[in-house]
Amino acid sequence: MILVLVPVVIELAFLGIVGNRLYQATKEYERLERSRHALIQLHHFEKVAEDAILALAQEDDALSEKKIADIDTLINALEIPWTTANSFEHPELNAIVRDSESARVNLISVLKQVRLRLIRHIGRTVPAGKLLPKASTITMFMEVRPLSKRIIEVETDMLDSDSGQIESLTWKLSVILASGAAIGFLISLWLVRDFTAGFLNRLTNVANKALLLAGGRDLPPPIEGNDELAELDKVLLQAHTDLKQARQKQFAILDNARDVLCTLDGRLRFITVGEAANKVWLYSPDELLGLSLISMVSEQTQEVTRQQLSKLAETGGDCEFENDVKRKDGTVQPFLWKVSHSKEQASYFCVAHNISEMKAAQQLKQQFLTTASEELRAPINEVNSLIGSIVNANSEAIPKAAQEELAKANFNLMRLSDLVAELLDLEDVEAAGQDIDKHPVSAAEICRQARLTLEALAASRGIKIVQLPTDAIIYGDNGRLIQALINLLSNAIKFSPNDSTVNLDVATSATTVTISVIDQGPGIPEKDKELVFAKFQQSESANKSKIKGSGLGLALVKSIAEAHDGTAGYKPVPTGGSCFYIEIPKTPEGGVE
Repeated sequence: MILVLVPVVIELAFLGIVGNRLYQATKEYERLERSRHALIQLHHFEKVAEDAILALAQEDDALSEKKIADIDTLINALEIPWTTANSFEHPELNAIVRDSESARVNLISVLKQVRLRLIRHIGRTVPAGKLLPKASTITMFMEVRPLSKRIIEVETDMLDSDSGQIESLTWKLSVILASGAAIGFLISLWLVRDFTAGFLNRLTNVANKALLLAGGRDLPPPIEGNDELAELDKVLLQAHTDLKQARQKQFAILDNARDVLCTLDGRLRFITVGEAANKVWLYSPDELLGLSLISMVSEQTQEVTRQQLSKLAETGGDCEFENDVKRKDGTVQPFLWKVSHSKEQASYFCVAHNISEMKAAQQLKQQFLTTASEELRAPINEVNSLIGSIVNANSEAIPKAAQEELAKANFNLMRLSDLVAELLDLEDVEAAGQDIDKHPVSAAEICRQARLTLEALAASRGIKIVQLPTDAIIYGDNGRLIQALINLLSNAIKFSPNDSTVNLDVATSATTVTISVIDQGPGIPEKDKELVFAKFQQSESANKSKIKGSGLGLALVKSIAEAHDGTAGYKPVPTGGSCFYIEIPKTPEGGVE
């Protein structure tokens, strides 16, 4: 506000001075105009006086009445006040006005005398030399004539004075305006400098606080004032308090985390490391700063680490990979890395999770399943063979009730055998992950082999499997895909009514191939859609129909699809029934061949 008010006040003051000078100049101009008007009146008097003298000087035989009328006209013209000039306002005119007034009075007196003489001679011609003697005429003319010269001199002086006054006024106004502009500029410059210096100091203070805030350091005391900078300073101080509290909570969480949180630069060197590195890798964070991650990774997993991080830097987003990290005590442990990359900061933000216990659990699980497979399959097969031998060898001797019980036992043994087989298959697929044997295969051929495998089972219930004449090439494991399709077809046959139809369809898009199995069964309730692919889960319709199953068939289908970078899904059929499908990429990258 001061920066605006002070220059305005100064400019107003100089405008007042200029206005005063202009007012004085106007008054002077009006005075000069009145002086000029008085001079014009003097010129008029001079002319009238000369005309009067010339009229008196004429010695012709004109009638007295004519001359009396002319003299009356001259007297009237001379008796009218010819100037209003004030002697105090126009001192330069005092002398000439006084002399002109004296000449005017004398001339009027002479004209009146001549008029009286003319009246005496009315009706007759005035003799020459009788009205005004020549000596009197010459004397009066000599009295009036110098007035003309003096009027011209005064007028010339006034013109010179006007020119000088105008130049003086112009120069003074120029000086005043220039001085006002210069003084206003200098004062404004001083105020701006003073204000800017204070403002910049306060702004620098706020900027430094912002830098300290970004660096997590303590801030100096608040700046004084009630302006926007002071408000911004209060916001920074409040943000510092909030961030300090948030950092304390964050550090408390990070320091007690089981996973190592760290940041890597573009050359895979540690920039920041969490305190968990002390417990997990036995290195302190200070020891790891500047150290390359590759130097801590086992030789067998160094290349995988480089490839994953290089690919992430090119594509962006997130990635997960496993590697083996050498700890400070020389031991090597497996870790699961979850990494995101920031192109703006050219940094990797990592979470390293120790999966030693998970790997050990998986190994124990695999050992258990392998042992269970070996220990269960042999007894099951022996009991199954024994039951078959008993039934075949003594079918007539065995009572009907006993035969039914043996058939139930045989059926349950087959279910148990299938359960063990599916459980092992599921474990194999999950353990292999995406490392399965993939190559280009025909979708139609996969459907044909699955159809031929279950055609006899379907025919036993009058169910017809129809394969539509469509085909596409997909990239996958032929055996695993056939297994997934057999599970889908088996599930469809199981829930389809007798004498119905199950359709096999192959559809393609720009990047994927979808193989669908469509049945005419009861469908899946809306609330069970999320459970159909879960392990050991069956829908409500399956429970009501008392159709027994292991609950692993569809879970195995989902695992096989995901191992191919694809998906497994379900959608209802508008005309009734269910549509289960697997969607598999055409090529390893998911692009078009």
